[in-house]
Amino acid sequence: MLLVCALGGTAPVLGAPATDAPATPAPDPGASPGRALDPASDPFAAIEAALAQAEYLIVAGEPVIAFAVLMETMEALPEGTDDAPLRFGIAQALMAGGRFAQAEQVLARLEREQPDNLRVRLDHAAALFVLRRDDEAGPLSREARRQPALPDDARRKVEDFLTQILARQRLRFDLDLGLWYDNNVNNAAQIETVVIPAFGNLEFRLNQRAVRAWVARTGATVRWREAVTADGRVQVETNASVAHNTALGATAYNRTWLVLSAGPRLGYAVPFAGRVRPGRLAADVGVERRWWGGWGNSTNLWGGLALDQVLDEDWRVGALPRIWTTFFDGQPREVDPTGLSLTLSVSRQAGPGWLTAGGTLTRATAGRSSLSWRSQGVNLTYAANVGEDWSGSVRLGLSVARFDDVSETFLLRREDRTRSVGLTLSNRRISWEGYQPALMLDWSQTDSTIPLFDRKLLSVRVGLRRLF
Repeated sequence: MLLVCALGGTAPVLGAPATDAPATPAPDPGASPGRALDPASDPFAAIEAALAQAEYLIVAGEPVIAFAVLMETMEALPEGTDDAPLRFGIAQALMAGGRFAQAEQVLARLEREQPDNLRVRLDHAAALFVLRRDDEAGPLSREARRQPALPDDARRKVEDFLTQILARQRLRFDLDLGLWYDNNVNNAAQIETVVIPAFGNLEFRLNQRAVRAWVARTGATVRWREAVTADGRVQVETNASVAHNTALGATAYNRTWLVLSAGPRLGYAVPFAGRVRPGRLAADVGVERRWWGGWGNSTNLWGGLALDQVLDEDWRVGALPRIWTTFFDGQPREVDPTGLSLTLSVSRQAGPGWLTAGGTLTRATAGRSSLSWRSQGVNLTYAANVGEDWSGSVRLGLSVARFDDVSETFLLRREDRTRSVGLTLSNRRISWEGYQPALMLDWSQTDSTIPLFDRKLLSVRVGLRRLF
């Protein structure tokens, strides 16, 4: 069975075995070309022999000779002989030789003749992809993926192909949907009474209790990416997203976000350890508007850089410095904080996945020094694919936030220590039009020197993740 798998490194691996594929058994690199047969006396045996010889030549890196063998055989066939297998082999020889425009024309005609042939359709999509005709390649691949006869290995290749198409789309639209259970949707204190030293250690009963509710998230994100240079290394990206959390049965605690951001993207390569390593630098400025329970809450302005540098095939590092300021609606300006943060990370491939260790330093200042704070945090994440279909990640976090001044009410300097654990799990077989549901479990506990700020939060959610 003739398969052009690598396509010179410019196209994804494709090729789905099908009973109606106009081809012969898979190539054996150790086989010899054999002796050509006379097409006039036995056309079908001659076609089979020519395909086997061409396949051997393609594997041996001689697509031009393979093309010549197939063309010679086709020209010698008696009139009326079905030459579809030979034309399919010719298309693959053309693709192996980098002549994708000619191969696409051959495959397009074959697809019109055999619309149910999955292998022809997938190779046609591969040629269209290399020619950057994604508007045609994408629908062909999605239609093929819906076919129940498509084998699992071919389905995964098609999904990887669609992922590559999505990655280079100028305009991208994603859904943001989820459902989860929140045991404290109103972020209430976990204690019922609090002792206030400033009032002679009087004990006060708190009126607010934690509200438990299921929360449904609906939203969407639109991304526009435009290349500035011909090679695509410099781009400008604009993002717009809106999301609304509906607390079922507790609509007073609904939340809404609107986020707009834009900035350049720069791809580069630097020498490291004797080899050139790729990297990416991105800059963004943005604005975020928040509403709580249908009322305006705050506006956040921010800017940041993001660096991702590959060191070798097993190691990579990242850095994310940011600055922001928040304006609260209806509040005096001295409560509005301005912050700086720096996040550093290092990742190493370990087994079937990547282990990432990170740390964050944050400094926030406000006109009221009692609202100014600094924090340090560390986190550890392991993300991996398990088997052919399962993927997931485990996250561990620890952070400490210390406020600048002693609380005038509690006569203590507030310090919050937060521990967190998270788990995400998904199965690739369970997906809908490129969206894959993911199960996410998150738990965190904050212990504060001021018990009013103690928190234990548990969230069990199901969301959609865009694959392709």
